[in-house]
Amino acid sequence: VGVAGLFAWILVLAYLLFGAKLGRNTLGAFVSPVVLLASLYSLTAHNLHPQVPPSALETQWKVMHVVLIVFSYVSLAFAFASALIYLLQEGL
Repeated sequence: VGVAGLFAWILVLAYLLFGAKLGRNTLGAFVSPVVLLASLYSLTAHNLHPQVPPSALETQWKVMHVVLIVFSYVSLAFAFASALIYLLQEGL
């Protein structure tokens, strides 16, 4: 559940860094609802895996695993927003 909040924060940070640099201000109109939904999910969702002992999750690969997955989801969200803007501009 905490990963959804991390996803939202990294997506906002990536938008602030890359959106302004690329001159795509309209990207925020499509990224902000995704951030809102991820934040709301992070605040309201129940624990998804209560039966897994915490010691099973404490491995050396956990940090790298979570970071790579979150960055891949952020990249996917940016690709989705860009594709949606393209489709709306082309009138498809």
